[in-house]
Amino acid sequence: LGRLSVSDAVLVTLQCALALEHAHEKNLIHRDIKPDNILVTNRGEIKVSDLGLAKSLDDEEMSLTQSGTGLGTPYYMAPEQARNAKHVDGRSDIYALGCTLYHFLTGGYPFKADSTVELLMEKEKGTFKRSSSINKEVPERLDLIIDKAMAKKPEHRYSSCSELIRDLSALGLAGTSLSFIKAPNRHTMAPINSVSATSATKTSIPNQATREMARPSATTTSTQSRTQSVGTAGVFYIRHINSQGKPVVTKSTTEKILAALASGKLDLKAQATRDPKLPFAALGQFREFQEVVQKKAAAAAADQRGRQLGQTYQKIDKQYRWQKVWRKISQLQQGVLGWFGLVIYLGIVAGLIYGGWLLWPSVYEILSGWAAGFGLKAAS
Repeated sequence: LGRLSVSDAVLVTLQCALALEHAHEKNLIHRDIKPDNILVTNRGEIKVSDLGLAKSLDDEEMSLTQSGTGLGTPYYMAPEQARNAKHVDGRSDIYALGCTLYHFLTGGYPFKADSTVELLMEKEKGTFKRSSSINKEVPERLDLIIDKAMAKKPEHRYSSCSELIRDLSALGLAGTSLSFIKAPNRHTMAPINSVSATSATKTSIPNQATREMARPSATTTSTQSRTQSVGTAGVFYIRHINSQGKPVVTKSTTEKILAALASGKLDLKAQATRDPKLPFAALGQFREFQEVVQKKAAAAAADQRGRQLGQTYQKIDKQYRWQKVWRKISQLQQGVLGWFGLVIYLGIVAGLIYGGWLLWPSVYEILSGWAAGFGLKAAS
């Protein structure tokens, strides 16, 4: 569609804010809010998806993020998340949701650059073109909400999704259904007329976007049931690299293998077989280990992305430091040249005055001679 209508954009944003409000109440930060992770069913139901980068505030050790790294999508990611995704809170999700709303309304990103480094530097400046200057249908009050949601410093943003929901609802711009869903049985949203944060969650429409955050998927449920039906009593032969760095084959039970995977003692490159006479295969091909392997692989991929983004941000910091150094050198140089030029100018003036004083007797004699030649005398 290029961009959404104002009513559709506000409706989708409100639904996502409700889902995030529910997640934040459970101390869960999404950390990757963007249009790609907002799904719409054929009936027009809006769902927040992809918790692959989600972070629990209750359990720091289970976070997929290492200290000093950033995760997420740079176009929508909050500046503090780029610096260190481990120490973020719900306001980072609000920033990303603000960027998403901006994209809905304008069809473009609030910050644009040719590289990730330049993009993050633009975000550090915190200035972007207002959505109303691109889309004339955007009212000023909605623009102000976007500005607050996307404030560079977290303390200047909405402190919670409840506050954002309150202000968006007060505009009265959200439709009751998505205009681009043409199905006859399309989903109709209940109006959100909340005054307080609590009533916004409990009396409006938590039954689809909000509930999706906490409901396990059918794939996860089926995987769990299959794993439980097999049990943990199975025996496998595992080919892996031991602590001395040598390839070995170890006989172990399913339970011990799962524990080794969870603790990191067994990496994802290990292979297994039920019968040593049969070929070894990747652990992910056995249903007993599929769920754990998938989670570990997602965590490894997230850490890799985080390290890459962390390195990018280190480059930005380095560039900032060098810019400050060169700025000081330039100012010092300009100051030195300015004083040096002034000294030279004053020296020239002083030299001319002194030279004139030294030459004045000779000049006086010459002038007196000329005057005598013309029959003139000095006045007495």
